[in-house]
Amino acid sequence: MKELPSPYRFTEDIPHLAKRVTYIETSRGCPFSCQFCLSSIEVGVRYFDREKIKEDIRYLMEHGAKTIKFVDRTFNISRSYAMEMFRFLIDEHLPGTVFQFEITADIMRPEVIEFLNQEAPKGLFRFEIGVQSTNDYTNELVKRKQNFEKLKRTVTMVKEGNKIDQHLDLIAGLPEEDYASFRKTFNDVFEMRPEELQLGFLKMLRGTGVRIRAAEQEYVYMDHSPYEILSNNVLSFDDIVRIKQVEDVLEKYWNDHRMDTTVEFLVTNVFPSPFDFFQEFGSYWDEQGWSRIGHQLEDLYRRLYSFLEKKAVKELEVISGLMKYDYLRNHKYKPRKPWWQPSFNKSERSAIYKQVIDNPGRLGQDFIDLKLDEKELYKHTMVEELSFDLAKYLSTGLVEKHSSRLLAYFAPANEKTHIFSYVETL
Repeated sequence: MKELPSPYRFTEDIPHLAKRVTYIETSRGCPFSCQFCLSSIEVGVRYFDREKIKEDIRYLMEHGAKTIKFVDRTFNISRSYAMEMFRFLIDEHLPGTVFQFEITADIMRPEVIEFLNQEAPKGLFRFEIGVQSTNDYTNELVKRKQNFEKLKRTVTMVKEGNKIDQHLDLIAGLPEEDYASFRKTFNDVFEMRPEELQLGFLKMLRGTGVRIRAAEQEYVYMDHSPYEILSNNVLSFDDIVRIKQVEDVLEKYWNDHRMDTTVEFLVTNVFPSPFDFFQEFGSYWDEQGWSRIGHQLEDLYRRLYSFLEKKAVKELEVISGLMKYDYLRNHKYKPRKPWWQPSFNKSERSAIYKQVIDNPGRLGQDFIDLKLDEKELYKHTMVEELSFDLAKYLSTGLVEKHSSRLLAYFAPANEKTHIFSYVETL
């Protein structure tokens, strides 16, 4: 492998690297024996020449590559190698470049994470971590060694460092993991609040242990690629369909981070568990036929509100306020047609703006520092009524019922939107 010529320098894709994901391989093989993975068939791990790999990465960056994904099955199996490459990428990366790695979290040493938390620029690295299942018996059946407590330690330390986004994977349909067990796996992993949580479904790949022993768990699966399972002895086809409903709304409402504050409130205060929220909403979404049609951002808010309204959940006014907050704070421009009916008519807004101009200190020093005049208020702000103290909720997590106001300022220079809230009626 160390003598092979580089495959990255002689390709017609070089002029298009900036708009594509660039995959790079620095090692082959995997030291583990997970029976659902083709890598379990190989023995040992082999590495390409480190200096040649570094030269290839420099070449790719110089020719515009922005997202470089390492396809090594376990990038951090050698701590010395991982540290050398992390150090190299930190020192020599070009602005705007992102590197993604598949890592095994439960073998990552705390000192490696501490180094990354201190030295890595925010956003430079992304980690993909395969959890797959937290059911010990299931992991034993597929010969998957995993210390979930150490995995949680790694994920938590990385998250606290606030430098690296983490993408955690689950696999539905592994041996002896029924619907209830998968629900627990989902909740165990969602508790860590990964930036992305992906649900995959077991693929019965040719040559893998799970396919060779498929009859033992009565697997039914597609006889063509991607060989995805349809059922087994503990997971029915209907169970698979239900989990796919979870996958659909999870992608839209968590992984895309359109309404984190709202979802956090729902999974913490309204539904029995995160899985139950995504399952109930996903089933409703499917029943409405929404999985077969497109959607705009406003549709996502209207559909969630429709679901919550039909369920007659408690605190719907509070949830609606949080949805408005999420919607406004994620806009860099003043929305022309929000998903809700405005709280105030034109004359009421005028009265509020007049009082804001007369006494800007009531909105705090950050608002004063913006130095907005009356014309800018009318042109670049929105004001809405809430049924609770938003600022207190955001700082403490406590819901205190008061008639309050939310004022959003959309900077004309496409900068970050400023949100101000206050309890006292102006």
